[in-house]
Amino acid sequence: MKKLVICASLALSSFTLFSQDTFRKFKFDVAAGMGLPSSTENKGGLMISLEPKFAVSNNITLGLRGEWAYLVRRNINNLSISGAAVASYALTSDYYLNSNAKFRPFVGAGLGSFDVFNVEILGNIETVTYVNKLGGLIRVGFESSHLRLGVEYDLIGKSKGTTLPSSSSEINNNYLGVKLGVFFGGGRLK
Repeated sequence: MKKLVICASLALSSFTLFSQDTFRKFKFDVAAGMGLPSSTENKGGLMISLEPKFAVSNNITLGLRGEWAYLVRRNINNLSISGAAVASYALTSDYYLNSNAKFRPFVGAGLGSFDVFNVEILGNIETVTYVNKLGGLIRVGFESSHLRLGVEYDLIGKSKGTTLPSSSSEINNNYLGVKLGVFFGGGRLK
């Protein structure tokens, strides 16, 4: 029985080891889009990202994402404006739901470092806070030809902010991103 299990394991691993890849191993994503902070005030912003990736298999990629987001939050009742600049560097992984189609939906996640600069302006009082946090991201989207459309939610958490010299508040740094991009490499092998 042991010999049968060993032979079956070797046979299955050889199929996996020598399976033919359908896509190139390396690709580089360039994307831009709109960022939406997680708060109830009026909001919006721009984001860009660069992400080199390596395909472990036809269905799984590992990458390193660098993203820069500029987000604005307004609170008209208090006549204040706040915003954030977020720079993040995260290890990512995407799982493609099908491996041989031209239209490839995916789900993914990542973990990394987030540098958050929050700026708040109330009348003539301006405060700036900085925090570096460990955070994560989850995403879904699809690729078709060399185009990529994705929706990502960056989970950074809250940080302390100062609205006036005598008071402090918590700022929610999480944000949703909708991005459209292109990728170089990573296409089908001929």
